[in-house]
Amino acid sequence: MSENLDKIAKKVLKYPHVVGYAKTLQKRQKGGKILKEWVLQVHVSKKVSERELRINDIIPKQIDEIPIDIVQIGPLQAPPPGKLETQTKKTETIRPLVAGISIGNATITAGTLGWFMEKTTSPDKGEIFLASNAHVFSEEPKNEGSVEKRIIQPGTYNGGSEIVAEYYWHKKLYAVGESECGIAKNIASFLNAMAKVFGRGTRLVPITQETNNVDFAVARPLVPYELRFFDVELPPERFRFVGLGFAGSDQVSLVCKEKYISIQGYVPVNYEGIDVSVGNIVHKTGRTSCYSQAHVLVESAYETVSYGAYTVIFDDVILTENMLSPGDSGSAVWKE
Repeated sequence: MSENLDKIAKKVLKYPHVVGYAKTLQKRQKGGKILKEWVLQVHVSKKVSERELRINDIIPKQIDEIPIDIVQIGPLQAPPPGKLETQTKKTETIRPLVAGISIGNATITAGTLGWFMEKTTSPDKGEIFLASNAHVFSEEPKNEGSVEKRIIQPGTYNGGSEIVAEYYWHKKLYAVGESECGIAKNIASFLNAMAKVFGRGTRLVPITQETNNVDFAVARPLVPYELRFFDVELPPERFRFVGLGFAGSDQVSLVCKEKYISIQGYVPVNYEGIDVSVGNIVHKTGRTSCYSQAHVLVESAYETVSYGAYTVIFDDVILTENMLSPGDSGSAVWKE
């Protein structure tokens, strides 16, 4: 998406129910059909009749001569909404460890062991780690590191207690209003202090919003493992690694891209990474919903995701049809 188009798209974020947008122009959708008109696709948690909105809260039909198409995708959550239903075999004690099974930090319920990653940078270059989401392997993904380092299989929700890995690292998530820019923080702190002195009620957040691209973590295995999936065959000569599923609604799922994982210094063992396009079919296998496949709806999206007590904005993530359930967080996603 061009910088100018990105600026245009961000203008819609102020409107009620907007959770994000497609970062590339999409074809208009109407009545379940795809039309020829190219539009800026705006994602909302809920479509509301214009009669129920104030004039200033109605999303315009176009911005800077670019037509707008409003698409309902539901409120986005990590982990995805629903019940943490039990898939008997995947929630049992499984040794050696394989991908697609119940696992998690001792402080969380349960997530999915997505795949195995080789570290490409020092220290520990060449070592193989277990991979999943930060909200699966760490006790709090918006903190640096994790005080609780015990990784349990199956996850504690499934009665697991045996330590199978040790938390190693996760990409810190920056919640809305947080930034790693020290200057921005200092300016905001100074202005907030001045506001307090003069009795002003207004408070400022740091000026710069840190961009999040992945919900990703790794753990060092302490028990034997095998480089395979529990319930599906995805031979490396036929499949390529797309990324990790991490959030969604009852209508769509979100996947963080392999390229941002590799930027952190990790590559999937035995598999090459690949990009996707709208309409591609992707595959996953997770703790709860096991094997499933879905079509790619948007290959690059900007979305707002709830992590319960705080909200995180993700840039350049993949939007698919719904394929994730609670407990599927961390599932590896593949393309044939």
